[in-house]
Amino acid sequence: MSVRSTREVGVAYEADSLVEATSSASTLQELISTIPRAYQVPLGDQLTKKYRLAHKLANCQSTLVAYQRHKTEDSLPPLVRNSLKEPKLQFAKEWLADSDGAGSPVSFNKAVQQARREVLDSAIALKQKEASYLATLTVPDITAWELAVVDVAKRVAADLGGSLDVGGKQPKLANCPPAAGDEMKAMGSACATYTYRCLALARAAIDRNDLQKMSKLTLKQSTDAMVVDSETAPTASVSKIIDERISSLEKKLLQAQ
Repeated sequence: MSVRSTREVGVAYEADSLVEATSSASTLQELISTIPRAYQVPLGDQLTKKYRLAHKLANCQSTLVAYQRHKTEDSLPPLVRNSLKEPKLQFAKEWLADSDGAGSPVSFNKAVQQARREVLDSAIALKQKEASYLATLTVPDITAWELAVVDVAKRVAADLGGSLDVGGKQPKLANCPPAAGDEMKAMGSACATYTYRCLALARAAIDRNDLQKMSKLTLKQSTDAMVVDSETAPTASVSKIIDERISSLEKKLLQAQ
């Protein structure tokens, strides 16, 4: 999914270090490692889901763009061609010879093409709805994030012999080291920062994959061209050698006469 990395990145122990720590991460793995250890599992799971959703959204959008291009160019994607193949409808020659039946093959072909266009239109409409829905799932889920932070903070407080006060506007740790309170405060307000950085990393990975696919396709086309050249060139050389030998043999025969 994400590119593995062994690079060291900073940890966002305080709210002031959030932007610096997250901006230094170049992969999802590195981004999750900037979260204080106590919060890494639940918050990392949320970021992983967002990362995967971003990839699904990108794939959906790519498919949608491809289908829209087919519609503009009046062509058909493999999905439509393979799922709705042109049927072979036979007509009696007597019917085709009649003025009413002469246009039957053309009329039937038009009906098939119209059905294919309707299938393509349906696919485009459904992909548009899917893309819109997936886009809503990639936005920061502040409620789920804050609930996860509070849940972890409760366990941290219990381990440290303190407590978590959730009576005010912001939850506070009581009878716990100040560092524990700083971590909770930093993570509690970090949902948007981490989510948008996660989406940016996903976009970078998607672009990188697209470039790799394009490079492989270009390489394949170049290789195919080289193969064709290597196959045709020897053939021409052999043909030339044969012609030269036949010509030489003819000369010898003439001289012998």
